Amino acid sequence: MKLPQIPPQISDIAELDHDRLFDIFMLNVKPVDEKGRYLHWDEIIHKKSPDGFTKDEYWLAIKNTRLKISSHLAFKLKNQTNFSFCIPEPILKLNSYIDKHACGTVDAPKELNEGGHKERFLVSSIIEEAIRSSQLEGASTTRDAAKKMILSDSKPKDKSQQMIMNNYRAMQFIKDKKDESLTPELIFEIHRILTENTLENPLKAGTFRTDEDSVTVVDNRDGATLHIPPKAGELPNRIKVLCDFINKEDEDYFIFPIMKSIILHFMIGYDHPFIDGNGRTARALFYWSALKYGYWIIEFISISQILKKAPSQYAKSYLYTETDGGDVTYFIIHQMEVIKQAIENMYAYIIRKTNENSATESVLRSAKIKANFNHRQIDLFRKITHNPNSRYTIAEHKNYHNITYETARTDLLELEKLGFMKMVKFGRTYVFIPQDNLMDKLKNY
Repeated sequence: MKLPQIPPQISDIAELDHDRLFDIFMLNVKPVDEKGRYLHWDEIIHKKSPDGFTKDEYWLAIKNTRLKISSHLAFKLKNQTNFSFCIPEPILKLNSYIDKHACGTVDAPKELNEGGHKERFLVSSIIEEAIRSSQLEGASTTRDAAKKMILSDSKPKDKSQQMIMNNYRAMQFIKDKKDESLTPELIFEIHRILTENTLENPLKAGTFRTDEDSVTVVDNRDGATLHIPPKAGELPNRIKVLCDFINKEDEDYFIFPIMKSIILHFMIGYDHPFIDGNGRTARALFYWSALKYGYWIIEFISISQILKKAPSQYAKSYLYTETDGGDVTYFIIHQMEVIKQAIENMYAYIIRKTNENSATESVLRSAKIKANFNHRQIDLFRKITHNPNSRYTIAEHKNYHNITYETARTDLLELEKLGFMKMVKFGRTYVFIPQDNLMDKLKNY
């Protein structure tokens, strides 16, 4: 990808005479442009500067307004400059939306609690995040193959599938750890789960990289170097500072909780503490932190699904921060927009799936079915109408609905007994296959 242009040094521009500086600082500019965008120098150079002012002077005026509302973080860039952030209007709007739809004080959408949807949506979202997060780092398995592997508890066939299975297990692990403090040991354990059976040297799982490890972030498309992380010897202290930031409640400045989770995500990506799996670890820790801060809806969304659609924007938000003196605001806004989009996608998914179920239930009601079908069996009928040639196993049904093996077995055997499915042996496993013209059978039952 094309690397962003590095902004001019403020110290160089500030050498102008006092009268000129006064004119620049009196410019009526905001931290964002007229469209509410927090632009980097790489984008400012394509905009028209105010009449009578150069692009450099326009940039100095913008930076001045941002610095007035900025706060310094305890973390440092490689040149020992402190990272910083500010809270312009876009962050206020995005945080308001996220708080309204994701915070623990807000009720879940009613559709989520009807007909057993909640567990099903939860399993589906965790699987989606596991797949997309791994694909962001090179996993090449298709979504359908990966989903089937997870639901059937199959052994991964290659490294790509192993990455996805590891990610799924890590997502389950962090849910149980959300009430714990952030420690290096917790970070190491998450990394161990994420990289199990995927590293050339298994001893590198759950341990900091060393000076002997050559670790750089490159663009997979053209091999361009995007980022060289800090020296390995700095990692123990850098991670300690990061843990203190997350665990400390009385900050010297105001910061929204979701922003802390996003900064945790950023710093793991920037520090790159491991030889591999840093992106997956960063995103998993974001989920852990957001759950810790009470954003319950995070369990039901996949940020990696959005990131995968525009990976260059994800990379740019890192690069904009690093090239503009450590201003993490770029990354914060990008991630908050991703979260907002993921929440909107979740609501659309809930409505679509609820409508699909309602249509199936209408058929069942109109057919005057004498037997009482539970919501899991109704959902199975829905899936069959979309894919009548599919095969279903007890393990897949169990994992998809997060129920016991015995309950899953009973569901399928009841449908076989009623003549809607037939059970056949496929290898060592019994599978359930829909009977031909199943919907006609339902209507005439």
